[in-house]
Amino acid sequence: MVGATWARGDLREGDRIELRIRRDGVWQPWEPMNGDSTPDLIGRVAVSGDLRLHAGTGQRDFSPTPLTLDTGVPDADLVRIVGDVNGDGLADAVARTSAGDLIGLRARGAGRFQALPSRIGGGWQIFDLIEPVGDYTNDGVPDLVARTTSGELRVYALTRSLTVGWQLLIGSNWQGARSITAAGAVNVDINADVVVLRTDGSVRLCRGTGPGALNHHDIVLTGQTDLVRILGTGDFTGDGPNDILGQAADGRLFRYPGDGKGGFRPSRQPVRAPSEVDRVLV
Repeated sequence: MVGATWARGDLREGDRIELRIRRDGVWQPWEPMNGDSTPDLIGRVAVSGDLRLHAGTGQRDFSPTPLTLDTGVPDADLVRIVGDVNGDGLADAVARTSAGDLIGLRARGAGRFQALPSRIGGGWQIFDLIEPVGDYTNDGVPDLVARTTSGELRVYALTRSLTVGWQLLIGSNWQGARSITAAGAVNVDINADVVVLRTDGSVRLCRGTGPGALNHHDIVLTGQTDLVRILGTGDFTGDGPNDILGQAADGRLFRYPGDGKGGFRPSRQPVRAPSEVDRVLV
């Protein structure tokens, strides 16, 4: 369903939730957080700093009546919602503490998390980018991608018990990536593809071939220098192809429709968001 992501010290980045549904034999990059089948929005309120869940209406906008979210990890400096890890149909999340511990947050429905978070592991302070990457390992469970400060890009395979099963180095010299997201199967196969926003404003599609290094990529968009984040939402509008959304530095949201040919249309469309939320991703 949605996407929201926040980081202490830069909480103006909205939080990311991901939907993930199997449709026509293909895993799509999203799961509902509130139990329906429409992408939602999570964002940060400028005045209070609260995280709010706004349910999607299915008409390119969101409910004006939000739900305040509580992660249960008061010292978290980053939160990422990764998708349905434990197989209950609801989007689960991870949080990183200021000490570098990665904490698992299990969803319990109605847009809320279970009361007792679980520690996944330590040492995650070495990463300057942590994002959901969909089911990169093709085992039916969504995974994480993380970049070290030296530019290594690693995939961490999650298990149904919300632990890390194994890791895979998929690239080096990735300092030029500003944002990375799962896009589902953008082309006609069943492998999860990865979309990368680079600091030069180009958007590149890395076509998945199953677990392994990211080698081949296509430049699918250029000139998107005002974007700070991108998010794979699956088929946001219900027309078939998977779409992506981008967030500009001033908080505006745009949809980039899938073109049905393994890429995205260059003409972006504004997405309406609640006025109280200053930084969001959907």
